[in-house]
Amino acid sequence: NHILPPRLATALTNPTNPPTAPTIVNADMELTTGWTGVAGSRSSVQAHVGTYSWRLYTGAGAADIVYQDFTDYVRGAQYTLTMWVWANSINLARISINDGVTTTYSSYHGSGAQWQQLTVTKILSVAATQLRIQMDTANNANTIYFDDATITSDTTMTIGTPIIFANFNGNKYV
Repeated sequence: NHILPPRLATALTNPTNPPTAPTIVNADMELTTGWTGVAGSRSSVQAHVGTYSWRLYTGAGAADIVYQDFTDYVRGAQYTLTMWVWANSINLARISINDGVTTTYSSYHGSGAQWQQLTVTKILSVAATQLRIQMDTANNANTIYFDDATITSDTTMTIGTPIIFANFNGNKYV
């Protein structure tokens, strides 16, 4: 029946710069790397800008995601993901941000057989365990194309202005 002392932060640092958005590997989909998921690959069939886009094919009755994880993020910060999406019908594709606690989705692609820009904004949980951006497909047999991804962070920190960052076991807390 011993009372343990509270855990202490391993380091405290003053924020010198606001949180910056991570860099998306292969944001323009011109390379064959950077994205994880079994249903996706680079394709030249459709392209918003450049020569290639990222093609996702979903079989009937199965939804798929292709994603990219980032290790440098700030819990409680706001991130916005924007991506161009092409689908031959409406309500087949969307994008999302997952922080390991919840997932926030954009609206579905609503313009058949043309490119549409989708945007999703999420304030990461203070208990976030990841920053993952995702390309999502619906439960239909279809081919969808994604291109020209960008991610930004809101430097105003929607939960307030940080006075100090605490580093506890390699994780940053505001």
